Formats: sequence, C-alpha cells, structure tokens
Amino acid sequence: MASKGKKRAATKTDPAQKRRSSNAYRRIIDVLAQRRIRYVVVGAQAVRAYVPTRVTNDLDLMVAEDDVDRVLALADEHFERCRTRVGGVRVLRDRRSGAEVHLRAACEQSDREALESSVRVQLFARKVRVPAPEYLVVMKLASMRGQRKHWEDIVSLVRSDYIDVRFVVAHLVREHPGLIELFLELVTHASPKPRRPSARPRPLA
Repeated sequence: MASKGKKRAATKTDPAQKRRSSNAYRRIIDVLAQRRIRYVVVGAQAVRAYVPTRVTNDLDLMVAEDDVDRVLALADEHFERCRTRVGGVRVLRDRRSGAEVHLRAACEQSDREALESSVRVQLFARKVRVPAPEYLVVMKLASMRGQRKHWEDIVSLVRSDYIDVRFVVAHLVREHPGLIELFLELVTHASPKPRRPSARPRPLA
C-alpha cells in the first residue's frame, strides 16, 4: 500500500506528466476559443490566477447551460466521458495524458454573472477566462461539503486582499444565506486586521 501511495505522490510532481496535462488543457481551451463558446476556468486553476502557489492536477470549466452538450460533443475527439459527479459535473479524461477536465453548467445567477464578467489571464501558456475572485469564493462556499481544500482556497483569496467582502455577502444573501456565517468566520480567520487592498492581476487585453 505504501508503495502505491508513493507512486501517486510522484505522479503529481512529475514534470513530464505536468506537461502532458497542460497540453490537454490547452487542447480544450483552444477548441472553446475557436468555436467562440462562452466559458470560465473555475476551481483551483482559477485560484492560481490570484494565488500562484496553489497546486492542482485537473481543470474545472464552467460554460453556459445551453453550451454543455456542444462542449461534450467537441471534446469527444480527445477526451472520454467518465462519470457525472454531484451537482451535474461531467468528468472528462484526456486519452493521451489521463488528465481530467471537470465540466459544469452555469446554473445560478452568480454563475451566469461570473461568466459574463470574466477577465482574461495567462494560465498554462494560454489566455484564459477566469471569474472575479468574489465569484470564485461564492462557488467555493456553495461546493464545500466539508472539503478542506475549498476553505483553504477561500482563506488564501481573502489573505491576498483581492476580495470585496460586502460583494460576496450580498451574493450569499441572495442565493446561499445559510453560508454567510461560515464565510465571515473564514474572513476573520484569514484577515484579523484590516489591510490596504492589493492590486488585482491585470486582465490581458
């Protein structure tokens, strides 16, 4: 058992595997861009746009509800459809590298706003669209389900000083009022003293 664990750990940091995964992500991003499909990179890859030290081994994408079937059909050339997770997230696996792409639909109002107000940043040698950090926090809170990685991401985003706390609370009041107390607890944990806001990453032209 120990040897298997070591093998998995080695795979996560293998430079060759990282390059293969990045190539897989570029393939699907290029397809979306060429077909002019609205999307945003969400999850840990999007957190990396604001907190570069974040490490992840998969790619989370969100597209408009009416584009999901189209994206799945376009992805079939390079990816196999594996399963559907909680919340309707479709898991796709690249046939060459084994890298996973998690595809979800923009169902809630804040999701659709995140899609429309996204900015372009540089990730894995491509200009990709990511949501504003406040929308990332709302998504992370809504999908926490006790997973430590999500609240660690929220704490990291708050510590980076990119978050407008009142903006997040306003969205939670509208869609997830039961999560307001948890969010404020995380804010208190992350930033016990008020600090001057830092400049956000500059969107690419």
